[in-house]
Order: sequence, then C-alpha cells, then structure tokens
Amino acid sequence: TALHWKKQGHIVSVTTRRLERVTFLQSLVDHVHLLTTSSLKEFILEQEALLISVAPDTQGDYTSTYLQTASEVAQHGAHLQTILYTSSTSVYGDQQGIWVDENTPLQPVQVKDAILY
Repeated sequence: TALHWKKQGHIVSVTTRRLERVTFLQSLVDHVHLLTTSSLKEFILEQEALLISVAPDTQGDYTSTYLQTASEVAQHGAHLQTILYTSSTSVYGDQQGIWVDENTPLQPVQVKDAILY
C-alpha cells in the first residue's frame, strides 16, 4: 500500500517499532517514524490519513497493542480525513468460506479476537 500511494504521488510516512527496519523503510517511503510508547500521538497529529496495521510482539500483547492504538487514534485523530484499519485477527470466527463484510455479526473464537469486539 505504501509503495502504491508513493507511486500515486502522495507523501508517505510509516512507523516501525524496530530500529533495524528503519534503513530499509527509508529506501521505500518519504518518512520513517520509530515508535516509542509515547510517540504515536506525535505521528498521528502529523498525518492527513492513517492506515492502521498493527501486530503484537507476543500473544500477551494483544490488549495493549490493539486497544492502545485505538485509544491514541480516538484521542488524537479527529483531524484525519481517512482512517483505514486492516487486521488478520478473526473477529468473525470461522465462516467456512462464506463472504464476510462489516455487516457480518462478530463471533470471536479466542480471547485475543474478542479484544477487537
């Protein structure tokens, strides 16, 4: 997505929590922001649009990763023109291949999935 938007002429900023990723990301986008526990607010305030794609480092980090990110966006993102969210977490449960969209009832199977509920 970042590469596509960059090719479309947009200024693209990305975040990472890992210092070793910064150099690689700098070769792809305009700005790389190394996140710390207190720097997400600053990043959000500098954006017009936000694509959120977060993943926890460990199974136990689901609550802090998802809820903290959502809280920061809710508190500091009122100015954003667009917020897109993508996740591999299965809040819809196993639908056996049936089409799922935003109108599908949520049926989280695991506790980590229910965090997004």
